[in-house]
Amino acid sequence: MEGALLKNSGGKKAEPGHSRLSSSIGNALSKWDKRHFVLGGANLRWYKSEGAAEAQNEVSCSGALVSVFEQGKGGFDFNLETSDRALWLRAHSELERAEWVSALLEAGAAIHPHSPI
Repeated sequence: MEGALLKNSGGKKAEPGHSRLSSSIGNALSKWDKRHFVLGGANLRWYKSEGAAEAQNEVSCSGALVSVFEQGKGGFDFNLETSDRALWLRAHSELERAEWVSALLEAGAAIHPHSPI
């Protein structure tokens, strides 16, 4: 699966000894960037734009947790959390979000036990 999603800037989890609260606040106040995502096998890669030669980053979906949130004023948000990263993503429609969540689950992620939806 591939397509454009909005990605919240930031996303790395706080290092040991640093405040998770300040990390969370920083992520919440950061901007949303349009990125091109490609899910291949168990890996989710994102690129600055469609057709970019190199991925900006990559995470494994194996063992990751997905949370789905109520529709916000900016779109249809969901989160993919790995052991070292939390990706805050925004789809343009509820259907698009459902398709991405389904694909992430097929790639080895699981629904977070505390997911609001």
